[in-house]
Amino acid sequence: MTKQKRGFAPIIALIIILLALGGGGAYYAVKKQKERNVPPGKEEVKETKKDNETAKKTSVTLSLNALNDSGQKGTAVLTDVDGIKTKVVVEVGSGPAGIAQPAHIHLGACPSPGAVTYPLKNVVNGRSETMLDVALITLKEKLPLALNVHKSAEGAKVYVACGDLPKEEFDKLDAAAMMQKRDEMIRKMDEMPKETMGPKPYKIEMTPAGFSPKELTIKKGDKVEFINRDTVKRWPASGPHPAHTICQGFDSKPGVAVGESYSFTFSEAKTCPFHDHLNPSIFGKIIVE
Repeated sequence: MTKQKRGFAPIIALIIILLALGGGGAYYAVKKQKERNVPPGKEEVKETKKDNETAKKTSVTLSLNALNDSGQKGTAVLTDVDGIKTKVVVEVGSGPAGIAQPAHIHLGACPSPGAVTYPLKNVVNGRSETMLDVALITLKEKLPLALNVHKSAEGAKVYVACGDLPKEEFDKLDAAAMMQKRDEMIRKMDEMPKETMGPKPYKIEMTPAGFSPKELTIKKGDKVEFINRDTVKRWPASGPHPAHTICQGFDSKPGVAVGESYSFTFSEAKTCPFHDHLNPSIFGKIIVE
């Protein structure tokens, strides 16, 4: 009996040592979690969630403050699209029902920003959505920028809402992820058969200073969209629009309202000059190859 008891003693001692070591390790882990105010078992989940939030940061939100007693405060969200475009959604308190309120991204800062950098779709009943042909990370290079909303086309000099694009939000963007999406999109476009891509869209803006661009070279079958950005509204009777007699069928309806547009597809290879019906000194040219 004595020999059997002695044989078990070393085994029991070893078990006690292992338990002591394991228990000490568990105790130490629980203690560190308590020191960091993390519930047991949640530490790894918390870190993973934080990493995911950082990785998904591909949008910027800014506050729009109401100006001139408009009551139209709100927000604007700028979201990366495929690393090459930016969707801009503006939501503010509703102005007069059905009234189109011009909106832009300007150089500078509120309440008195500078020149227009990116025109946006008009805000109607408190909302607008625009797809800009510029990457979100590119906007960071152009800061300071401000987004504002005008009272109306007629009251373009009166701002009803304005907000600065926040640099601190741009600093949090996951630039690497957006660049990767851009590279993937470019690769897909390069691999796409040319015949499935369709004609390239072109735009010409009509501004108080004239057409922008003044000259455009396109291919047969390409479409050109003319957009009225003339918020000054120089003529009370009709908005500006291009016209000429050389290219068959290329003319507009009797005026394009501010913020609206019309398009024309050019099917013949020739040079198509155009001018403003209401101001012949404002002119441009489209070269169709």
